[in-house]
Amino acid sequence: MNKLWTNIGLVIALILICLAVIHPPERNLRLGKDLAGGVSLTYTITVPEDSKDQQGDIDKLITVLGDRVNPTGALEIVFEQIGRDRLEITMPLPSDAVKAIRDAYEAELAKFDAYSVEVGAFERAMRQQGQGQIAALRSLADTEARQVLLEPVITAAEAAGEARQRYTDAEIAGFASEEEELELLNAAGMAQQELLVSREALLDRLVTTAELERVLELPEERVFLEGVLIPSQRSLSLESIRERVADLPRASGLVGEPIIDPEEAATMGIAKQAEIFAEMAQDETLERGSIIAAYNNFRASRDGLDDPNDLKRLLRGAGVLEFRIAAESEANALDAAGLREQLRVAGPAGVTSERFVWSPINKLSDWSQNVQQLEAAIANPVGFFTSIGLIGEVYQGQVYLLLYDTPEMRLTQAEANGQWQVTSAAPSRDSYGRDAVSYTMNPLGGSEMVRLTEPNRGRPMAVLLDDKIYTAPNINSTLARNIQITGSFSASDIQYLIKTLNAGSVAATLSVEPISENTIAPELGQDNLDAGMEASYWALGAVGVFMVLYYFAMGVIALMCLSASAVMILGAMALAESAFTLPGIAGIVLTFGMAVDANVLIYERIREEIFAGEDLRSAVRIAFKKVLSTIVDANVTNLIVCFVLFYTATQEIKGFAVTLGIGVVATMFSALVIAKLIFSAVVDEMKVKKMSQLPIAIPAIDRLLTPKVNWIKLRPAFAIISLVLLSTGG
Repeated sequence: MNKLWTNIGLVIALILICLAVIHPPERNLRLGKDLAGGVSLTYTITVPEDSKDQQGDIDKLITVLGDRVNPTGALEIVFEQIGRDRLEITMPLPSDAVKAIRDAYEAELAKFDAYSVEVGAFERAMRQQGQGQIAALRSLADTEARQVLLEPVITAAEAAGEARQRYTDAEIAGFASEEEELELLNAAGMAQQELLVSREALLDRLVTTAELERVLELPEERVFLEGVLIPSQRSLSLESIRERVADLPRASGLVGEPIIDPEEAATMGIAKQAEIFAEMAQDETLERGSIIAAYNNFRASRDGLDDPNDLKRLLRGAGVLEFRIAAESEANALDAAGLREQLRVAGPAGVTSERFVWSPINKLSDWSQNVQQLEAAIANPVGFFTSIGLIGEVYQGQVYLLLYDTPEMRLTQAEANGQWQVTSAAPSRDSYGRDAVSYTMNPLGGSEMVRLTEPNRGRPMAVLLDDKIYTAPNINSTLARNIQITGSFSASDIQYLIKTLNAGSVAATLSVEPISENTIAPELGQDNLDAGMEASYWALGAVGVFMVLYYFAMGVIALMCLSASAVMILGAMALAESAFTLPGIAGIVLTFGMAVDANVLIYERIREEIFAGEDLRSAVRIAFKKVLSTIVDANVTNLIVCFVLFYTATQEIKGFAVTLGIGVVATMFSALVIAKLIFSAVVDEMKVKKMSQLPIAIPAIDRLLTPKVNWIKLRPAFAIISLVLLSTGG
């Protein structure tokens, strides 16, 4: 008895676990594109004919696309190769619930507009003179927070205006002495300098809504540096934003208060800051603020991009590798100050230069060899890059480096018609035995690299992937096909460089535009879901009614097994994060019918044993023993079909195969384990002696369903019928 109830307890525990995995179903049960709504983009894949591993090139392309489109892995964007030269990319569209959450986040984000100043309008105001300048600045201070931001600039502008006026008045009246003229001139100059300093201070502390949104979307990836687990770039950037707006009224309610006091942070090492951040992360202090909370809620609920055009944009140019000579901080005839000013005011796209371009770095931590360097880079990115010979600037919280953009100083897809490429990259050792990275280019790439590096030996060369700078090593000698990057690299640095270079060596490419686009609106997906669920309810109801009317109490046991099967199917789908599709629902409906098939075999055998004179207990034992092989054989055959469908069919039919396969296993378990346990409890523990069925209660039905026909005796007649049909082509 103890063994029986132990087994029953285990089955109940299994069902409870499945229910826990399912709850809440609207979050844990994923819906496919045809049910939730979504878009499918089909692209053509082009692989060079001389490729030695075409499938490997395609797999590498899919990996690069996934890293670009879904770097955190949080979005349900699926890449599937169709045939030899097609790639289908499927992305769900946001549901009404997700749209509502997104709208709530955007409403919170919009509140931050009051805590920033539009840079273009501010610069236009600064270019005015006298009272016009002050009036323009005051017109920008239209919120309490903007008043706090602009008050130092307005005060400095008033002081500069007064100093200029005193000088002008004295000039008109005639200076009393040269000393007075010099004193007033110096005072006006110092006041103007104070105005420029206040302008720089405002631009340095200004946090735009676009910067805050970009920081929120940063991955929460943490890295080890000299044994210290460095806080993620997202956490550090959010802390910087909190510090810059800490004195603005009610800003802490939007983005939270600084985790570390700014004065203490200036003298505190990154290791100690990492400890504090780790402690605060446990009580979610790092994520306080209504905007951050709203974004986290949106991020947790979204499973795709908001617009198919965003997906198309991300897919264009994925995995594009470029090399550019970096501008050096000591270079002559370089208007670095002017280019910095253009970046800060107009952004990288607004820089008007025929020779240079600003490009963002990938991650600040990638440029640091030790904790001290990282601390210096975080505290003063511009000064840090100046110290290593590069020209850097910060725009909206993102660090940019200045690179050359003339043909002789770059190797991009515009050179050699984009036919050059990196063929492989691997770890190696330099002449001193230190870790290095070696990569090989195709012949055309080798000649192009010679063209780029021969006249630029000793200068830094930036390596860019998808317009982001990953590294900028110095060119020690002329480079050709076989190139080695040397430096003080850690093991993670080596892997990161190899991944970067190999990503740029992808031979396979996507077509510029999708060859087909299929979109199902969420409303149509909901209609499909409603229709599928209605079919499931009808199927379950019809099966249930038949089983209860025909098998009485045994039919109730069958329904209990069917319910357990349904819970296990949903639990398995939720645990595997498999998406339900319309064919998948068809597979579940089919499973309902197949689920009771095993029960029917058992019950029919029980009735035969009862008619043969066995009592109920013996009939149940014999029935389960004799139908075991039949049930297993039938379901194993179904599983084979499911495997074949899964590995050969399209994505939609795969959904049918998955649900049907899970259903087959679940129904076998329900029929052979759960049903047997219930019968054991009823017959052995509850001492039930009789269980009727409709054919037992009404013997005429049994006689009608089991006619006494000697089929062997009728063989000649059937042989003649078969010959006639064959001869007539029937």
